[in-house]
Amino acid sequence: MLLGPLGLFYVSFLSGVVAFFTVIPLARWLTPPTAYALGGRIELVWVALGLTWCITVPWAIAGVLRHNRKIDR
Repeated sequence: MLLGPLGLFYVSFLSGVVAFFTVIPLARWLTPPTAYALGGRIELVWVALGLTWCITVPWAIAGVLRHNRKIDR
């Protein structure tokens, strides 16, 4: 959870690559409307970072759980 998007590379290299090419453009697309909805007072970089973390942390947790189930078998 601490590493956010970079943590996906730890979970799976493929997940990290997919996140790099999908989540970053998605966060760039969602950031301006979100900042506008928040009154435009927040730096766009912080909004994009928060959106990226919100997308990738559950993805990383699901990947770790899937990996641990595979190891347990």
